[in-house]
Amino acid sequence: MNKEVSVTGMEVKTTVSSNLQIAATNSEAAFANSLGQNVKALLEPVSTINGVDYYYTLTDHVLGNGDASDELSYEDYAVTGLGTTGVDTTKYKNAFNKNYGVEKTNTAATWSDDGTGAVAYCDYTFYLKAVNTTASDLDIKLTKMNLLYNGNNVTTDKAWTAAIFVHDTTAGTAYSTAWADSDVITMNKMSGATNFTANKAIGEVSSTVGLNDLDYGSSASTYGASGVLASVDENTTAYYKVTVRLWLEGEDTSCTTTIYNNKTDGYTLDLRFEMDTTTAAVTAISSDNTLA
Repeated sequence: MNKEVSVTGMEVKTTVSSNLQIAATNSEAAFANSLGQNVKALLEPVSTINGVDYYYTLTDHVLGNGDASDELSYEDYAVTGLGTTGVDTTKYKNAFNKNYGVEKTNTAATWSDDGTGAVAYCDYTFYLKAVNTTASDLDIKLTKMNLLYNGNNVTTDKAWTAAIFVHDTTAGTAYSTAWADSDVITMNKMSGATNFTANKAIGEVSSTVGLNDLDYGSSASTYGASGVLASVDENTTAYYKVTVRLWLEGEDTSCTTTIYNNKTDGYTLDLRFEMDTTTAAVTAISSDNTLA
C-alpha cells in the first residue's frame, strides 16, 4: 500500500460484434458498434475482495516493504469525511484524500466534485443492446481486455485490477440501482501478476484475521471470473448495463513508487464484447500492442 503511488486517468475503447451495439446511455438512437470514454481521476492504492467494498492503509502505518504494521491500519473507504464543519462529505472522501496527502481545503467554497480529488477506482459505464436472431441461446462474452501505456506493453505495472458488473434492463430505461457484489461477473488482474495471496491481504497481515479474511484467488472464483456477461435467449433482443471498474490493487507487490510515480494519463484499455457460441472469453487483463 505504497503511499506515493498514483495514476491519473485512462482511455477506454470498446468495440462489439455485429449482433451487439453499445452506447453511453440506454437510448436507441445512441447505439453504435464502438465507444470511446476517458475519465480523469487520481487513483490511490486500495484493496477489495468483491469489487464493491474497498479498504486502504493508513500511510503512517506502512512498513518499508509496503506491508501494514498492524491490522488496525486499514480503513473502510466508504467512511466519508472527517466531520469538519463546512465540508460536504458527500463529495470526495476527505479522510481518504487526507491519508494520501491530496486533500482539498476544508471549506465548502473550495470543495467541489470536479475530478481533482483522489478516488479508489474509476468506472466506465455503458449499455449493450443484444440482438439474437438465431434459434439458439447465445452468450455475451468479454473477448478482449488489453492494457497499454503510451501505446506500449505494460510489463511491470501489474497491480491493475478490473471488476466487470452487468445487470439486465429494458429498452430506453436506465438501470440506476447501485452495483452490488452479486452483479460482478468477473474480477481479475493483469496476466502474470504475482504475490496477491491471503498472507498479503488486508486483515491478514499476520496469522490473525482482522477486517476480512481475504483470499483473492477463491473470491475471484466465487464471483465468476468467467468472462461471460449474460445469456441471451433465442430470437430475443436484450439490453444490459455494464460497468468496467478499474483500480490499483495496493496489496500486490508490483504496486510500488518505482513503477507508478511517473505514470500519468497514458493508459489505454481496449475492450471487446462478442455474442456467439464459439469465441473464447478472457478473464484477465493482458498487454500486447500487436493485438488487432
